[in-house]
Amino acid sequence: MENGNLSSKDSLKWENLAVFALSHLGLSREQFLDFYPDPVLIRERKKGIPISKLLKEKKAQKMVIPLEKLELQGVPAGLSDVKNRENEFIFLPFGQKNRIWIGRSSECEVVLNFPWVALRHASIHKEGEGWYKIEDLGAEGGTILNGVKLMAGIGYPIGDFGQLIFGKGIRYFFLTPNGFFNYLSLFEEGGD
Repeated sequence: MENGNLSSKDSLKWENLAVFALSHLGLSREQFLDFYPDPVLIRERKKGIPISKLLKEKKAQKMVIPLEKLELQGVPAGLSDVKNRENEFIFLPFGQKNRIWIGRSSECEVVLNFPWVALRHASIHKEGEGWYKIEDLGAEGGTILNGVKLMAGIGYPIGDFGQLIFGKGIRYFFLTPNGFFNYLSLFEEGGD
């Protein structure tokens, strides 16, 4: 178990978002996507400015990429305090697979070790380059996407800054590889 409540296979671990961003400044989009082709889940922490507050700013709302209009977009500068965030993230280990599992079971690619998370709680499907769907697997507490409880067994499109809650409690945000690059660029634009 890492960071108190999460463990995952193949040495995947939650990393501090600010530390990762600052250690990857200067990479071009192409270099970044070559190194990091998988999407991420960002776990919102109690300290710092939460992503949900960031999304209330009109500039941030404009940078969300809807699935029907996925394209390379720049990220607006000037959003406050992005470097002070205590949020953490984990890469979703798709590799050559088209589906990953999220749950309490050690059989899942991403293990969330919380009592309200089912053994196999949800799955995320890669539908194509930059296209993803999330599916609740009938877990008792359910899966919430952008404030709406999902019906079990149906794949719902998820795009950049899709807010997820598995059961209850902690909020996670989904970012495609391009969305993650755009988001990390906020740290660079934030200055010292």
